[in-house]
Amino acid sequence: MKKEKSKNRLKELRERRALTYHELAEEIENLYRNKYHEQIIISWQMMQAIECGKYSPSLELGLLLSDYFHLDVKELFFEIR
Repeated sequence: MKKEKSKNRLKELRERRALTYHELAEEIENLYRNKYHEQIIISWQMMQAIECGKYSPSLELGLLLSDYFHLDVKELFFEIR
């Protein structure tokens, strides 16, 4: 049985803000640092893998991304019909 790629709106939202993968990763790192007063390292490769559906983010990272884009997690990571 072939594993299905996860779907999300990350590419659409990232491009709408004219961000590179690297810039988005930095923005999410800054959001985490401001929210939790701790350092986190997020690579541009991770952002690309999430966007392409090759990697499912942790719950914490998914929540950070939805906070950054001001969306509910469902709106970012699931098709709403």
